[in-house]
Amino acid sequence: MKPVLSALLALALCPFAVGEKRLVIVDQDGSGPGGSNQMAMMVLLQSPEAQVLGLTMVTGNAWRDEEVQHTLRMLELIGRTDVPVVPGAVFPLVRTQQGTRLATPLGAGSSRPGAPGGQHRRFFPQP
Repeated sequence: MKPVLSALLALALCPFAVGEKRLVIVDQDGSGPGGSNQMAMMVLLQSPEAQVLGLTMVTGNAWRDEEVQHTLRMLELIGRTDVPVVPGAVFPLVRTQQGTRLATPLGAGSSRPGAPGGQHRRFFPQP
């Protein structure tokens, strides 16, 4: 049993043994509780086993443009400004803009202590 396990482990790690990196595009929001999404991106960005080709930011725990700003700052702090950041969707694909407006009190801006309640409204198109 032990030789089989060792062989499977060797096969699983084979690409990394010869120095090949996994090519990764990160597609997520850049916030999360306690900056967890930023931390996850930093792990990939600093991993010797991954080459991050780019980051796409979407609206999640905060609005897209705010997420992009936080991500660009994180890249600057860790010295990885070579990684492109591409803004993605502002509104969810499975919810209408009106539904998103109704849900905003539960989303970014108002849920963070000390954040101004209306700061995210600038991202909505004016009627």
